[in-house]
Amino acid sequence: MDGWKKQNLLIEVMLMQGFPLDSLMRQHPNFTENQVFQIHSEFCDHDLYVCLDAQLSQSTIEKAVLYAHDIFICLTAP
Repeated sequence: MDGWKKQNLLIEVMLMQGFPLDSLMRQHPNFTENQVFQIHSEFCDHDLYVCLDAQLSQSTIEKAVLYAHDIFICLTAP
């Protein structure tokens, strides 16, 4: 998986989860130990949270208070 870019994978995950290209994407400020992106679209009834860091901290998991229908995707577990 050499040569992959975080932004490209983030967009691919977003599209695979049914979010359009014009979705709002921001780095969520509540997560300080990992870079977690929140993706939102008025056309989807849930938000998508994506962390593409090599390691996921326990505090990120604890801070991930999501609604039941939201989705959190990460590359790895703590």
